[in-house]
Amino acid sequence: LFLIRRMCRIYSAATSSVQQSRGLVGIRTTAFACAACVADAIARVKCVDDPSPFSLHYSGLNEGPTRPFGFESGSFETLAKNLPIYDPQLTALRFQCLDYMRGMTIKDD
Repeated sequence: LFLIRRMCRIYSAATSSVQQSRGLVGIRTTAFACAACVADAIARVKCVDDPSPFSLHYSGLNEGPTRPFGFESGSFETLAKNLPIYDPQLTALRFQCLDYMRGMTIKDD
């Protein structure tokens, strides 16, 4: 998770130093959404030999009355709708991020 955070900070600094456009904002938000999805998936994995209390609690697998944490696509979904991305690979990546975020949405029944 530390390396993902470092990579995001470097990417943010690099993309902030160039001329801003709607396309670049769309690519940047997609890249950060991918990083958030990968970090979320890593945090949910239960280690076989020595499970982390953080991972168990975050994924909801801890003993006791716990529920898994999650995040919603929320404003990213609205933003992704309005920003143009013309590269088919980035469009597919954005769709996968939105699909993952929608799948992780926790609903109270």
